[in-house]
Amino acid sequence: MRILLIVFGLTGLFIAGQAAVGFFAPPEGGYFEDRVIRVTREVAAPETPLTDARSGAEMTLAAFRGEVAVVSLWATWCSVCLKEMPKLAALQERYAGKGLSIVTVSVDEADAAAKVLAHLDQQGLGGLPPLLDPDHLLAAQVGMRGTPTTIVVDRFGQVVAAFEGLAPWGDEATHDWLAALLAAESAEASRLLLTSGAVAGG
Repeated sequence: MRILLIVFGLTGLFIAGQAAVGFFAPPEGGYFEDRVIRVTREVAAPETPLTDARSGAEMTLAAFRGEVAVVSLWATWCSVCLKEMPKLAALQERYAGKGLSIVTVSVDEADAAAKVLAHLDQQGLGGLPPLLDPDHLLAAQVGMRGTPTTIVVDRFGQVVAAFEGLAPWGDEATHDWLAALLAAESAEASRLLLTSGAVAGG
C-alpha cells in the first residue's frame, strides 16, 4: 500500500504527488502510525452532496456529526475495493451501536445506482450504505488519485486521518486508535491522537 501525506490548501484538501512529498512503503506488519496519513491541523469534513442509491435522497457527511465516520471512496470495478468491502462490513458489525459509522461512497459513473446496488446485494453487503459520487465532487475535494481512498472524520466533524489503498482494518492498533477517537473529549485531543504515540502498534 502506498501512502502519501495530505496537504491542505485554500481550495480544499488534496493528496500531494510524488514530486512534492515522495512515497514510502511500510514493511509488512509495520507500525500502525507508519501506515496512516496524519492530519494535524483543523480541517472540516467536506460537505459535498452525496446520493443514496436506494432512496435517491441527498445527504452530506454532516449527517454523521457526533460519530466517527470511516468514509471509503470505492468503485465496483476496483479489485482492491472488492477485497476491502467485506472488511468494512466486519468493521461496521464490530462497532454497531458504539458511535462509529462506515460510509461507503461509490465513484462509479454510468448507471452507478444499479451497479452499486447489484454488487452490494450479490456480495451480501447490503448493510453498507450505497452512497454515490458519480461526478467525483467529493473525490476531487479529498484529492482522490485512485480507489480505494479513505478519510476518517472524528466526532467533531474534522478529518483526522486518511488512507490510500487497502487500509489496515485487521490491525488491533487500528482498533485502539478508533476506540481512542470515540473517547476523545475535544477536537484537539482527537486530532493529536496520531502524533502522541499513545496508540501506535508494534
